[in-house]
Amino acid sequence: IIIAHRLSTIRYENTIFVLSNRERSDNNNNNNNNKINNEGSYIIEQGTHDSLLKNKNGIYHLMINNQKISSNKSSNNGNDNGS
Repeated sequence: IIIAHRLSTIRYENTIFVLSNRERSDNNNNNNNNKINNEGSYIIEQGTHDSLLKNKNGIYHLMINNQKISSNKSSNNGNDNGS
């Protein structure tokens, strides 16, 4: 088991599980949809890196894109002076 915040760490693993500590919003449309689950986390997505990226609306896809954007901004800091 590997727990990672930097997603490049898990890119080549056989199975990736995306966890959330909130209830799935597709259960019921009542006030309890977004309550914190005190018993643990939910698996909301699972698959390989490539299969998870195919779901353009998925959390994994969003996290990968956010890390790419963040990484690009970090690598450009201080390099915008034209020298």
